[in-house]
Amino acid sequence: MAQGDILAVLDNLAQLQAGVASATATLRVREANLIQTRTSIAASRAEASASLERAQVTARVGQTDLTRATSLFERGLTTRADFDQIVARASEAQRDEERAIATLSRYDTGSQTVQADIAVAVANLDAAHADLTRATQDLERAYVRAPDRGTVLDINVRVGERPPNGGMIDLGDISQMTVQAEVYQTLIGRVTIGDPVIVSADALAQDLSGVVSAIGLEIGRQSITSDDPAANTDARVVDVIVVLDAESSARARAFTNLEAVVRIDAGRAE
Repeated sequence: MAQGDILAVLDNLAQLQAGVASATATLRVREANLIQTRTSIAASRAEASASLERAQVTARVGQTDLTRATSLFERGLTTRADFDQIVARASEAQRDEERAIATLSRYDTGSQTVQADIAVAVANLDAAHADLTRATQDLERAYVRAPDRGTVLDINVRVGERPPNGGMIDLGDISQMTVQAEVYQTLIGRVTIGDPVIVSADALAQDLSGVVSAIGLEIGRQSITSDDPAANTDARVVDVIVVLDAESSARARAFTNLEAVVRIDAGRAE
C-alpha cells in the first residue's frame, strides 16, 4: 500500500460531499453574477451613449432654432411668446444633454460606480472560491489515508462501529523486519553495534539471523518475564534493535510482534 492510499471512508462523506456541491453551485452563481454585472454595465453604457447622442442632436437643433428666433425677434418678425417658447426648448435640450453626459460618466471604466459594482461582484466570487477550497479540504476528513508506505496488519473496526482510541487500522512497513530485544543491564556493556544475532521461536520453522543495529540509551523494566517462579520479574534492561538479513526478514514478515528468544554473539562484530 502506497502513501496516501485510502484505508477507510467515514460516515460523514455524504455530508461533506454535499458541502462541496453547495460551494461549487455558489461559485457558479458568483461567476454568473460577475458576468451579469459587467454585461449590465456595458449595456447601460451603450444606452447612455445613445441617449447622449440623441440629446446632443436635440441640443444642436435647439441652439439653431434659438439663433434663428433671436434674429427674427430682434427684427420684430416674431412675438415674445414664440421667442420665449424657443428659448425654453433650447434650455431644456441643453439640460438634457448635460444630464446625458452625467449619466454616461457613471458607466465609464474608471468611474467610482463601475468600480464599486465590479469590486462587489469580484469580492463575492473570491469568497465563493475560498468557500469551495475550504469545503474541498473538509472533504478530506472523510478519508483515512495511509501516512506512509506499508502493509495493513490488522483492522480494529468494522462498518458502523465507532473508531477506537487506539486507531482503526494497524499499518506497518514489513519490507525490512527488525527485532527488539531486552538485554540485562549487567550484560549490555558486552554488546556492540554489528554483533551477529540468532533469533528463535516455536512458531519459526528455522532460526532467523541478523545483526545489532542500535543500542538504547535508557535503562528500564523488562516487559517479558519467564514462567519460572524464581525468575527475577523486575530486572533492569536495555532495548537493543536487531536488523534481520534479507532472507530472514522475508520469512519473518508473517510474524509481526512474535515473542522470540534472541542470542547475541557479543564481541564478534566485524
